[in-house]
Amino acid sequence: MELIRKSELGQEINSRIGLSLVAASSYGTELQKPLPPAAQELVAKLRTDTELLVQTIAGDLRELSQRVQPYTEELQQSVEELQAGLAPYAEGLLQQAEQRAGTLRRGAATGTRELGEKLQQSVEELRSQLGPYAQELSGRLQQHVREFRQGLEPYAQELQGS
Repeated sequence: MELIRKSELGQEINSRIGLSLVAASSYGTELQKPLPPAAQELVAKLRTDTELLVQTIAGDLRELSQRVQPYTEELQQSVEELQAGLAPYAEGLLQQAEQRAGTLRRGAATGTRELGEKLQQSVEELRSQLGPYAQELSGRLQQHVREFRQGLEPYAQELQGS
């Protein structure tokens, strides 16, 4: 899960969510200034809508987390298996450093290259599997923000008319 959070995709998702929440918070702060009763009702409605939007986004994030969890566990298992596969090289290097240094270096290089290739393959597979989920979440977030803005338009027009 930490790998996903640190990935470019995870950072982009977090950034978009943050921007959406900042925008929603900005609307809420602006609307909290002293207003006539009709506008105060609008503020209450906006708070409710904002809370619903936050809950919806949180639900989408939980769903994404649940979808990603199996891939994260699979990646972790692959890393552990690869580490276990390299352990004999490390033990042999410690036990027979003088006698087999050259052989172990070649073996470790091969194992490291294989580890790198397998890790790269696992990361690429994870990215390709997460791509649709990230796009779906991004689409949902954009749709929620559009709906939220559309819901605000009548109230904004009503306030401008007041």
